[in-house]
Amino acid sequence: MSRLPVLVIAAAIVLPAVNASAPVSSDENARREGTELSSQARQRPRVRVTPPAAYDYPRPGPYAWPGPGMVRRCVDWYATEYRPSGTVVTPQMRCRWVRG
Repeated sequence: MSRLPVLVIAAAIVLPAVNASAPVSSDENARREGTELSSQARQRPRVRVTPPAAYDYPRPGPYAWPGPGMVRRCVDWYATEYRPSGTVVTPQMRCRWVRG
């Protein structure tokens, strides 16, 4: 138990000396002075983000979109499906590209 008071006294002497000798950064100096430089130093530079020129997505079929002058025509209907849980009616759809 005799070491504890010695450590407390040593810490009380060393800690204020360490804090006093710590260098102050330029940001802290600018804030303390209250100059316009501190507000300019905090502004972030503008970053311009541009997407890549072309994307290479895998296409599901030979053509995902046939081009201008074509439209997609769809036909839809209800079909009866026989499932183990019972007979159900489900919506069905089939689409194709036509000139339009």
